[in-house]
Amino acid sequence: MQELPVHMWVVLVAGLAKFFFGWIWFAPGVFGKAWIGAVGITENEMKKRRGVGMAAYLVSSLVMAFVLVHSIKYAQAAHGLPDGLVGGLLGGFVNWLGFVGAA
Repeated sequence: MQELPVHMWVVLVAGLAKFFFGWIWFAPGVFGKAWIGAVGITENEMKKRRGVGMAAYLVSSLVMAFVLVHSIKYAQAAHGLPDGLVGGLLGGFVNWLGFVGAA
């Protein structure tokens, strides 16, 4: 298999960005209270499990960023997507379209 260079700081920044956007999204002032109501748990239950949930979400965000970066790099090598920001945005959009938008 061809070795493709991946900058791990990109994986770290992307994973942390996903983590912090999710943190803001599920904040009590944004959609957190609606989410708690939809899931059917109490605020106390959520507070008890918050630490483990946040750690799991951080790890999963980093893993998702790692896989997405590799997916984009392989698409660039196989299909001639441009390098840099444009290639990353295009690759991210195509992955979103295929895996999230189509669901």
